[in-house]
Amino acid sequence: MSTTAQTAVVAFDAAGEPDANRLGGKGASLVKMVGLGMPVPPGFVLSTEIGRDYLERGALAGDVLARVDEELQRLEQQLGRELGNPDSPLLVSVRSGAPVSMPGMMDTILNVGLNDEVVEGLVRDSRDPEFAWSSYERLLDSFATTVRGISAGVVEEALLDAPTAGLEAWQASRERVKALLALIAAQGGSEFPQSPRAQVEECINAVFGSWNSPRAKAYRKFRGIDEAIGTACVVQSMVFGNRHGDQPSGSGVAFSRDPSTGAPEVYGEILYDAQGEDVVSGVRDAEPLDALTERLPELARQLDDVLKALEAEARDLIEVEFTIELGKLWVLQTRVAQRGGRAAVRIAVDLVDEGRISEQEAVGRISEEQLEAARAPRFADAAPEADVL
Repeated sequence: MSTTAQTAVVAFDAAGEPDANRLGGKGASLVKMVGLGMPVPPGFVLSTEIGRDYLERGALAGDVLARVDEELQRLEQQLGRELGNPDSPLLVSVRSGAPVSMPGMMDTILNVGLNDEVVEGLVRDSRDPEFAWSSYERLLDSFATTVRGISAGVVEEALLDAPTAGLEAWQASRERVKALLALIAAQGGSEFPQSPRAQVEECINAVFGSWNSPRAKAYRKFRGIDEAIGTACVVQSMVFGNRHGDQPSGSGVAFSRDPSTGAPEVYGEILYDAQGEDVVSGVRDAEPLDALTERLPELARQLDDVLKALEAEARDLIEVEFTIELGKLWVLQTRVAQRGGRAAVRIAVDLVDEGRISEQEAVGRISEEQLEAARAPRFADAAPEADVL
């Protein structure tokens, strides 16, 4: 095995300071959070070096695949679950993670490892057929479009044509699964791989390949992002915000301060019985994060502690993506958050007052555009706030 493959596939619990240029922003943040003792589902990162090599070769090198298999076996041992085992299945997500943020431009595939046998085992294990079949449906939907390149319109048509009238939710989802399996076999080049390890390999290929998708290229050109940096790929054990049980599940986004006003209070939203993609897609209205304190006060306190620790580490406004599975908090991603003009000014001033950053740093964090936005007159239905400038 080459030295590159040995060192370029990195577990989240690896020692040392993570390098975002190698591990991507998402991968580096996960390694950092694990080092801080935060509740992060275990996983590993394939570095940007591997991504650039993939784009040159058009395939993953054999020694890289061997390292991926080593890390998958390590996950199995850590979690006591096994890829392809219907009685105790390991499922993973495969996500992109460039060194610079490119929101919505790159690919993500969830629930990788489900197949015709494992879904039946998940029904038995969870005692929740709707959860199991909808999870399989989500995998096949994204696999068809993201991995096999079938157009979203064709996929949508196949889903609409599935015979679901009069069926219970889980039965309707099962019929859509059958439709997606048939579509992938007919228009995706070959049948959906029932081997979970083959699924993982195809999904990694798709993530690296998405660096050169038209939308990603257009975004980099618009933002002036270097074409040569490439993306990393994050493989992470799944946690489920769409799982039903005695304790609530859900997914959400939280900020350490209000990104619109800069007010020093936790801000965000949560969508119960949903996976992370549902929060940003707007399939249902999310609830304000304030409600979490009433429903799950201990978990809300834990999330607040996570946000405070990450903000102290970054010395800046922090955004986190999180999942609650049956009452347990998991943190899936963190990054320095975008903010509006007035928020940028207030946050910079407050961080100086709190002794976190210098006045010189504060000035450097506020762009001319943000300063102009902060100075612009606003309409308000309440008494005007004191100017922060």
